[in-house]
Amino acid sequence: MITAEKIRTYAAFAGDADAWARQPARRRAGMTDADWRSIDELLSGLVSAGTGLASAAFRQRIEALLMGEVADEAAREALRELAMRSGAR
Repeated sequence: MITAEKIRTYAAFAGDADAWARQPARRRAGMTDADWRSIDELLSGLVSAGTGLASAAFRQRIEALLMGEVADEAAREALRELAMRSGAR
């Protein structure tokens, strides 16, 4: 389950999985490679959906993933905000 804490960790490393993986285990506690990939995939989907070019079915699938994989509304909102910042680059 993706939590706000995991999203903060992801953001602290600016999405750089290699930098995160090189940290001591105690700094990576609570976050798995699978969590990292899920956040990556969700962010990619949110950025794509936000372009206005994604189909309605794609947007619905991303929203369903958000509801199923993200712990609560605060974490979903944090992920959406991160996607907005990522898409603005």
